[in-house]
Amino acid sequence: RAGLARDLTLWVLREAILQTAVWKRDRQPLAVAVNMSPENLRDPHFRRLLEITLRAVGSPELLIAEIPAATLTSPAQLTSLSPMREKGIRVAIDDVVERAPLADIPADILKIGRSLTARSVLEPDARADFDAILAAAKAQNLSVTAVGVES
Repeated sequence: RAGLARDLTLWVLREAILQTAVWKRDRQPLAVAVNMSPENLRDPHFRRLLEITLRAVGSPELLIAEIPAATLTSPAQLTSLSPMREKGIRVAIDDVVERAPLADIPADILKIGRSLTARSVLEPDARADFDAILAAAKAQNLSVTAVGVES
């Protein structure tokens, strides 16, 4: 199952990079976000294919690697993000639902999870967490998206 997930992620990544090249050629450069895991970023085959594809079509700035916050539980997982940013790929931490130190996370974008966004309008503790995450992201100069804003 893990091999199939890796192959599927590689296929999605390749298609996303190729599509950004088409849009850039058509003078409509749009960024594409692809869900990835820290395991993908540590996988030498995955990194090699990523480098080859990016070298072939360029535009690493149009790729956003979305990493679920819940998977970033060790320093090794955090360090797997740095090579992406060094290549010009933006890194988004996805589904942030609780306070966590952001100073050591090599990322460009923080996505506050739908569950925290929904609870923040109803529960004072959730609102305090939401505000703390927002302040920490601002202090780190991260772009922030709140997922699930409906009105």
